[in-house]
Amino acid sequence: MAKFHLEAAMEEIRSIERLLTTFNEERHTDLVNRSTGMQPLKVDSEIFDLI
Repeated sequence: MAKFHLEAAMEEIRSIERLLTTFNEERHTDLVNRSTGMQPLKVDSEIFDLI
């Protein structure tokens, strides 16, 4: 049972890393960083909540 929860937690961490990576120009966080102070930007709710 503990192994199952550990694996689920690790997958959630990987998912968040994929969402928030700044090393991929196709990710929302890269777009947010490039647009800062220049124009309003709409992001999905998961990105908004994490940031």
